[in-house]
Amino acid sequence: GGGAGARAGAGADPPGAGPAAPPAPQGAAAAAPELYRRPELYDAAFSYRAVEREAAFLCGGCVAGSAGPSRPPGSALELGCGPGRHSIALARRGLAVTGLDQSLPMLEYARRLAAGQRRADGGALDLAFVPGDMAAFDFGARRFDLICVMLGTLCHLSDADSLRQCFACAARHLTPPSREQGRERGRGREPRPGPGPGAGGRVSSRGGRAGDRAVDWEGGLFVVELSHPAHVFSLLGPEGGRGGDAWDAPFGGDGGRVAVAWGDEEDAFDPVTQVLERSVAVGVFNGAGELVESLADTVPQRQFTVPELELLGRSAGLRLVGLYGDFDEGTDLSGGGGRLEDEYRMICCFRRAAPESGEGAG
Repeated sequence: GGGAGARAGAGADPPGAGPAAPPAPQGAAAAAPELYRRPELYDAAFSYRAVEREAAFLCGGCVAGSAGPSRPPGSALELGCGPGRHSIALARRGLAVTGLDQSLPMLEYARRLAAGQRRADGGALDLAFVPGDMAAFDFGARRFDLICVMLGTLCHLSDADSLRQCFACAARHLTPPSREQGRERGRGREPRPGPGPGAGGRVSSRGGRAGDRAVDWEGGLFVVELSHPAHVFSLLGPEGGRGGDAWDAPFGGDGGRVAVAWGDEEDAFDPVTQVLERSVAVGVFNGAGELVESLADTVPQRQFTVPELELLGRSAGLRLVGLYGDFDEGTDLSGGGGRLEDEYRMICCFRRAAPESGEGAG
């Protein structure tokens, strides 16, 4: 996994309002920058992510907001999975997971990471890593309870057609809303706050009580992680707002490290296309502190606002049901201000829109 921000300790997320650092470019993007063709280096550079906490949020989001008992997710699809850290974490929680990415080196690396790992209950992982384009994927009749695009990967889709196709593919592959028979699947869960209309509200829907035989399933959840919108608008300010972040992480078995500089004040931003040309520099140091390798590249990143994301969802038959500033149901997305230390991300949660009157759900 990856993201931009100062190193904040193992397993923690960095402070700051910088954009996320996504896996290899998808869709019709140009050839991937060198860093994305080096899975081991990429994985080390962005190893600070709290992957287990983020996986817990993703799984909880499928249950949260239900008016009655709702089953936990049983399947997941990660688009642009990169080294597969989130896919593996979800599979360890018992989900049947598919990780999709265009980068064959990333997929092979992800398979090596997953080899030998087990579910929390000791069972084998139900996990597959497959090549594919996140703007044009088709799993036939297969549907997923959870589809996620982590680490700002969506920003690699810079044109309207690719973005619409991505949302349409996701909508088509989400499990539809339904009322399922069988108390055991709901496990008698009480409703709790979660992704709902507006920032952190809860979905109000069909009635139901713990113990009812009819178990509500609100439908699959589509989760997209992007940069906080306050960062997007800061790019238009008189000061530019393009400042980057720098951090380092352990690399290799000899006490080496990798140092990352993500972004610069001179990075170009086109307010018409909303594409930020992010400069990236990576240095690899051995255990003696000697620089043994350096990489420098530019990563084009499309920037997004909430209204256009909501419109993208509606165009695909999805409704925006939750907005968060971090992978925490208690961190609503706000206008920024002094809170960006706590919410440098934008987490958008979508579900399939309810069927029109007279149509069946499911």
